[in-house]
Amino acid sequence: MKPLWITLGVIGGVLMLGCFGVGGCILLVGKSVRDISEQQERDHWEAENQDGPPQQKFISTVESFIRPYREAPNQLQASAVRVKRQEALRSLMPYMRVKGWTGTLESMATNSKGHASITVQPSGTTSITLVSAVDIPHGSALFDTIANLKTGDPIAFGGWFVPENQDYIEEISFTERGAMTDPEFKFRFTEIAKQ
Repeated sequence: MKPLWITLGVIGGVLMLGCFGVGGCILLVGKSVRDISEQQERDHWEAENQDGPPQQKFISTVESFIRPYREAPNQLQASAVRVKRQEALRSLMPYMRVKGWTGTLESMATNSKGHASITVQPSGTTSITLVSAVDIPHGSALFDTIANLKTGDPIAFGGWFVPENQDYIEEISFTERGAMTDPEFKFRFTEIAKQ
């Protein structure tokens, strides 16, 4: 049975009274709830600032599942390959942030509000594309950097992949075949520089 925790505030800390049922209570003394939440935020920030895998390791992992998918004798076995890729990416990428990756600026566009979106093909692959996960605000430093680039320019970039359940990192192809043979992964670009 999960305990019912009752918080009793005290100066400089907190008393936690946990009751499991009749006669089954324990008393804990610890940090305040505010202290605990601030520590959780620090832990989350530190995790977010851990770097993900090297670029070529990511590419080789994703591309290692293209041929098995294409050669699967039926759709059930093909779908099982997608599950295996998800498991491989989960193992490879405990952290979603990458930096110092390189690629080619494939496209750039603006929406009705003037915010930008881009697609980038990482160096070392012709099958993987990274697509803006969020609009890049007009007037931001990143927007101004992109505005001085042109399609086909070699770039260095960093940012975050977007987590998701089915593929572990969000993929936006319309079909499963596209998701497995020419994947388009959502990516939140935070830094871009012309090479």
